[in-house]
Amino acid sequence: MVREFDKHAGRARFDLAQRRDAVRRDFETAMSAELDDVIDGIVAAAGRAEERRDVAASERSHHAAEVERQAAVAATLAMLNGSDE
Repeated sequence: MVREFDKHAGRARFDLAQRRDAVRRDFETAMSAELDDVIDGIVAAAGRAEERRDVAASERSHHAAEVERQAAVAATLAMLNGSDE
């Protein structure tokens, strides 16, 4: 009788171990896919941030050039206004 019980207990342990391993594999697969999605999102966000940085730098450069142009125009107007007197 003990031998019969031990045989069934061994089968139950084996079955539980198989189920545990299957659940672990499924969990690892799901987490790996989730991690891949997160990594892809981070890489995409970094790319967008770099593009925005480039656009902002370009806009700053254009703005600085426009400020210089307007300052030159203002200086010319001031000089012309001073020579009229």
